[in-house]
Amino acid sequence: MIPIVLYISYAWKDNKSELGSQREELVDKICEALISERYNLIRDRNYLTLGKSIQNFMQEIGRGNYVIVVVSNKYLRSEYCMFEAVEIMKRKNYEQKVFPVVLQDANVYTKEGKTEYIKYWKQQSETLKQLMGSELSAHEDSAMYCQSRLASHS
Repeated sequence: MIPIVLYISYAWKDNKSELGSQREELVDKICEALISERYNLIRDRNYLTLGKSIQNFMQEIGRGNYVIVVVSNKYLRSEYCMFEAVEIMKRKNYEQKVFPVVLQDANVYTKEGKTEYIKYWKQQSETLKQLMGSELSAHEDSAMYCQSRLASHS
């Protein structure tokens, strides 16, 4: 029998703010509950060790059996998190493999909120294009490149 592998994708390294601390506590509780039920859970900060590639890990998330995505405002503005999201969406039937947990600060349920995130990534893409010029297209594996392609199709 093939073991089921669960990944958790969330924005971290922000536990100094109140929202960051709450998000970290929630993710800790989700992980503890799943591990106590003997699920094979992979969390980046526990999995990544010296010498392991963060990019390889982000691509592995997309190949996982299931992914719990903790969506926050920080997640939606993080290049790394968006790279993970793109990798997840590349998978066939990804809708059946993703379990989203949408936090209160993620403004995704209104047109205004969605528009704000689209504008944010378009601005990031424009800023990067100005900084890099035509070199952006040479980095097709970067999260920013993927986001600029997504933003141009919306």
